[in-house]
Amino acid sequence: MEMAIQPNDLAKLGYSLGPDQSWITCNGKNVLWVPPEYRPTCSAVQGQMISIGCASGRVFTIGFSRTI
Repeated sequence: MEMAIQPNDLAKLGYSLGPDQSWITCNGKNVLWVPPEYRPTCSAVQGQMISIGCASGRVFTIGFSRTI
């Protein structure tokens, strides 16, 4: 049996922001809630690190020790 990974499935692998950007997710599961004042206007994900730019002009980076 061969399984194909769809493009939408790739977004669920590793750390990312959920569709409404209120959660940081890992492999599609919610792991950290993002309060409204910290919701991103821009973001970047590299491996286990997520950087979030807020409307206030603040930027913060969160690093996770491992994938869940």
